[in-house]
Amino acid sequence: MIKSLPFYLLILSALLLCFLFSSAQAQDTRLQFMSPRFGTIRGWLDYSINHDFQQAISGQPSDFSLTEHYLRVPGYRSLSENHEFLIGSSVSVLDVDTNAIFPNTSDSFPEYFANPQLLLAYKQRIVADKIWGLSMTLSSPSDRPFASIHEVALNATAFLRLPIDQSDDAWILFLNYANDRSDLQHIPLPGLAYVHKPSENFLAYLGIPFIYIKYNPAPRWALHASYIIPRNVHAKLSYQISDEFTIHGAFDFSSDTFFRHDRSDNDHRLFYYKKNLSAGIRYDITDDFYVDFSAGYSFDRFFFEGEDYDDRGFNRLSIADGPFIALRLALALDKPTKPHSN
Repeated sequence: MIKSLPFYLLILSALLLCFLFSSAQAQDTRLQFMSPRFGTIRGWLDYSINHDFQQAISGQPSDFSLTEHYLRVPGYRSLSENHEFLIGSSVSVLDVDTNAIFPNTSDSFPEYFANPQLLLAYKQRIVADKIWGLSMTLSSPSDRPFASIHEVALNATAFLRLPIDQSDDAWILFLNYANDRSDLQHIPLPGLAYVHKPSENFLAYLGIPFIYIKYNPAPRWALHASYIIPRNVHAKLSYQISDEFTIHGAFDFSSDTFFRHDRSDNDHRLFYYKKNLSAGIRYDITDDFYVDFSAGYSFDRFFFEGEDYDDRGFNRLSIADGPFIALRLALALDKPTKPHSN
């Protein structure tokens, strides 16, 4: 029986889910794709800009500021009653303004990092709400994207969704391969998550120790929260004050990873850790187009280079706390699609 699977699979699922859900923005879409519903993911033309104001660097005379641009464009979708195939793409650019140097190697900090990304995803209904799927992400987060094989990241996942009785609950089993993990690179890792959906107002994905919760405690209120061991937290509370306007507040503890082309060791990556507190307002101009503005405070920010978090003292740059502003514009170019029969 699925309910009696060995407990160690739940532990391994924590490792896997760290790589499946690397950002709050990606979580909803990827979890939505694992649902038994077909044709619910919309094609968004999505642009955002986030600017961190100039702040001091600990132990160096130089200041540091950065501006992050993100663009997602709609891709191709093939859909039928029992099959769905998606192709998506995005690119992010981190524009850096600093004269900082890495303290251990004396290299200059790059002027920018770019991350072009291609996503392929397929899922098939086996019977009723039992589905299986495959997804693959190819990317190159680097100051010289795709300059060599050492700047390429590949992440591939297979999943099987097994419904429980006649409810919306389910077990999801995973198998993931990635060449950019902090540990166990190139080794396929199994995983397991339990999906609990007692009503339309509550959805939870529960692994150990991964948690994702989407909850509407009252009309117009919404809570999204997730935790991924050991250092990834997202929590957002929003309130819809009218049909057009929604206010929100959020806390994020997140990290980004880059392959610096001129690093001394190809196994090293450049890690960027930060915590953000923010508040903002979203304006839904139409059902298909919205603008979201937010402002907040970044703290506990630092870069370091190495193989994993244990190397956080090597080439470390600690950035002073400071304010940031963010703007996002999103336009849906299609509607949720009703699958056609084969």
